[in-house]
Amino acid sequence: QLDSIEHLSVWNKKFLSDDQFKDFEILDGYFYVVSENRLIKRKVSKEHKIISQELSLKQVKVNSNPIDFKLSSLTVKSDMNNFSFSFISTNYIFDKTELRYRVNKDIPWSNPSIEGTINLTGLTANAYNLEIQTMTQNGVWNKPQLIYSFTILPPFYEAWWFTILWLSFLIFIISFLFFVFYRRKKLEHELIQERNLALSSQLNPHMILNSLNGLQNLIITKKLEKAELFLVKFSRYFNSILTNAKAYNIPINDEITSVRNYLNIEGVRFEREIILNADTDQIREDAKFLKIPSFLLQPLVENSLKYGYLGNETVEIFIMFSYDNQFLKIEYSDKGKGIKGSYQPGNGMHLTEKRIKLFAKEHKGKFEFKPILNQQPGFKLTIKLPIVL
Repeated sequence: QLDSIEHLSVWNKKFLSDDQFKDFEILDGYFYVVSENRLIKRKVSKEHKIISQELSLKQVKVNSNPIDFKLSSLTVKSDMNNFSFSFISTNYIFDKTELRYRVNKDIPWSNPSIEGTINLTGLTANAYNLEIQTMTQNGVWNKPQLIYSFTILPPFYEAWWFTILWLSFLIFIISFLFFVFYRRKKLEHELIQERNLALSSQLNPHMILNSLNGLQNLIITKKLEKAELFLVKFSRYFNSILTNAKAYNIPINDEITSVRNYLNIEGVRFEREIILNADTDQIREDAKFLKIPSFLLQPLVENSLKYGYLGNETVEIFIMFSYDNQFLKIEYSDKGKGIKGSYQPGNGMHLTEKRIKLFAKEHKGKFEFKPILNQQPGFKLTIKLPIVL
């Protein structure tokens, strides 16, 4: 690298002390210097990067793997954050050269060292400019020299695009949760509203007033046993209504009991026989646990009493519960007049269908509400609900 007499003169003054420089020669990869008193032989390596007259860069490693350090700069991933720089001395009198380094101008210099390696470990994402200073034999620091520039990229989760991505995802999650919460509250509101409507139909003031008038007539006409029986059935009916009103969904057995209590009152009021055949044989013990919307069946029974039978004829109502694949199947029928022509549901039937729809929506299932028309005799309805325990 010293290719002129001027360079050698400086080199001679600094390192050969009072020796008089005679000549130099590069031969077969060796550098020979001849002075009056000595011959100095040093191997010349083209693999070294000359840093100063005292030091040259020999090797750079990233995560223990050598790299091409002749590049002007290097960009690596976040996990490639361990750098090692190896130097060799080009001082032909002294084997060690004292140096210090810094990785950026705003960082203080390291403590002076004569080690031939600089190890930088655990570096964070940033741009680095490794500078070194070598000390002359007179104890004076040379001018700082830039050795190597490299950049460590931030991990993907610190990149700007990832920040935008997770913020967008967070906004989506919050919006989704808000939407789910809103839908849930809306569904709860609809369930409460429909249950209150069903409850109000159960507590029909006209029916209550007529029942009390009927009880009064029984007492006045001295039919005390019938009056006592009616009062017991009336109290049981109201007790079942108030009990079932506390829940959106109730076991099948509880709903059947409530319907029986209602029909018992109607039978005493109108002095006619009402027969309820509730068949739970196909579901057996599950009738104690399987749940359906509260006050589901009474509107159907009221519809049969109001439109299906005339006079004091015997009323027969059939309700069968069974399983149909993933559904609870309810088959309701009577032996009344049935439906002829087009089907126009009344308020009670419309309310029942709406409550079934809400029940299926609440439990993320499907439903079926299917009246069978033009059947003689009687009215028939098939209901399918999600199975809920």
